[in-house]
Amino acid sequence: MRWRFCVIADLFNKMARLTKKRLSQQAIYKFQSGISDELMSFRFLRNSWMLCATPCAAWLKRCRSERSIQDMCVVKGRMPRPHFIKVFRAMKTTCNGFAQELKAKKPTVKRLERYQHAIVEQQQRLLDLERRVGIPIKT
Repeated sequence: MRWRFCVIADLFNKMARLTKKRLSQQAIYKFQSGISDELMSFRFLRNSWMLCATPCAAWLKRCRSERSIQDMCVVKGRMPRPHFIKVFRAMKTTCNGFAQELKAKKPTVKRLERYQHAIVEQQQRLLDLERRVGIPIKT
């Protein structure tokens, strides 16, 4: 059983190196399918499934940062939702993207300035999650 985890770890490390180098998607998909094939050969019992699911639930809870950023910008900051969706794609992966939005001469800027530090903190949580999990946040 332990050797399977070694195979999965080896495939994941190779895939991570290719992802960092931004090489072909074909090779990355090959490693992903290899990992999937190895995982499909496992026979999970209830206890082992719970050991795997608990960290995933914690990661999902951290992913709620996107929702809280939307809440701060749209509900509390009164930014129009279509504008938030357009702007958030660009500022999702950089913490200074929000600062550029504050420089704009928009009527919502004064309200958004109140939540600037909280929004940047939530963005940092998303970036930390991206680094920890190893899966890039899609833009």
